[in-house]
Amino acid sequence: MDEQVLAAQRWVNATYTGVTGFNPAPEDGVTGWSTMYALTRALQHELGITALSDTFGPGTLGALQARGGILVADTNANLITLLQCACYCKGYDPGGLTGVFTSATAAAVSTMTAEAGLEGGITDAVPPKVVKALLTMDAYRLLPGGTPAIRDVQRWLNQRYLARTNFFLIACDGILTRDIQKALYIAVQYEDGMTDAQADGAFGPMSRAALKPHTLAEGDTGPYVNLFTTAMIFNRIRLAGGVVYVLGMFAVTMIFNVPLNNALAAADPASQEAASLWARYLTDWTMWNHVRTVASAAACALFIAAIAAK
Repeated sequence: MDEQVLAAQRWVNATYTGVTGFNPAPEDGVTGWSTMYALTRALQHELGITALSDTFGPGTLGALQARGGILVADTNANLITLLQCACYCKGYDPGGLTGVFTSATAAAVSTMTAEAGLEGGITDAVPPKVVKALLTMDAYRLLPGGTPAIRDVQRWLNQRYLARTNFFLIACDGILTRDIQKALYIAVQYEDGMTDAQADGAFGPMSRAALKPHTLAEGDTGPYVNLFTTAMIFNRIRLAGGVVYVLGMFAVTMIFNVPLNNALAAADPASQEAASLWARYLTDWTMWNHVRTVASAAACALFIAAIAAK
């Protein structure tokens, strides 16, 4: 239980309970979607939106864009406090729920944007897309199970494409997910010259035709090299599953288990040699069978991860 998250939950409930359409956050000190939804609805209320929703959609984004985001010199103290609540829920310390955009608040948001791959800190305002990102459950730090290579890709995608209208900050946790794969497809479509309306992450005939002329050779540089490298990094999970299965299952079977089977089958059951061989068989064959079992389970987990990320 996080005391600062609890304070954020209590503040948003105390401030907005009674507002039509507001659903209170659980007061348990744990960041979750219910808390983020409560903060999102509170934000919508402050922006003058009457039909409150859990979704931070085009209406919420447009209302924030119309006022230039959440300003450092904002006169709406509740908006700044909501921002500070979101920072605490994401693990960044904004210096308290003060309703004043302090240097600590600016540092907290700037740390988040830097971890997300964006350059430059917060000086005049928190951009609407950053506010949207703060109100998700996405992480911008490397999480257990993530890899630095995938995180570098996530941060590069954010840095290069956030200025596009329909590209939003993606997680930078180092974990390969379906959303990250879709972001890569959209990036390819952007580089192929598609508009924001055309780039939808569906890699169909139009996308393949546009990509085909962009061949690469040793020494090439530029975004297509980065995109190709990204695809290779993403596919390492699938390749890893195949390698683990082939080496851990088939190779172990052929090199260790099969020779033991053959030796045992060829031995005279009544001989002393067979008794000695059987004793070795019980220990060695069982050990290598355990290796095969573990390798098969690991390969299965890698394949499931790859399928889930599609």
